[in-house]
Amino acid sequence: MKHIAKCKGVCSDLIAFEIVDGKVHGLKYYGGEPCPGNCKALGLLSEGRDAKEVSEILAGNTCGPNTTSCADQFSQALARALEAEAAGTCLVEGDIEGKFSEW
Repeated sequence: MKHIAKCKGVCSDLIAFEIVDGKVHGLKYYGGEPCPGNCKALGLLSEGRDAKEVSEILAGNTCGPNTTSCADQFSQALARALEAEAAGTCLVEGDIEGKFSEW
């Protein structure tokens, strides 16, 4: 199932990803000025891995003086997406108008 999550306290505005059979696929960060190397690395490292495991590994990671990070925001988004899937729906947060034409 495809999910879109709003970011808080980081440079990115939105995170988009898919969970298929409990595995993470296609992580992308949108908006703001995300750290392209770090965000790309998160996508590569999480691709095909168990969503719950990825969420647990990344939880609480911080960036500089911030209390969160792009990794931590992804962790939180994964947890919300897993809850949504358990309820039979997908996670859609934030202003997505015109941002996800590839989906």
